[in-house]
Amino acid sequence: MKDSNIPGYVNSIGVCGMVFFTEYEISNYRSFVKYFDVDRLTRLWFELMNNGIWISPCADEHWTISV
Repeated sequence: MKDSNIPGYVNSIGVCGMVFFTEYEISNYRSFVKYFDVDRLTRLWFELMNNGIWISPCADEHWTISV
């Protein structure tokens, strides 16, 4: 994200994580609603789906990685 100048960071615990498209830290639901870029996540979701990768379409759900 840094190489492409996309504001955001990854927050994770073990196999669960979430990409936050924002330059602000998300620490609670209020900051999530105020700062999170849902439109950017929607564009990512469609791009991933078009390439055969499924993630949850909900902006407030974490991602789980399984092997």
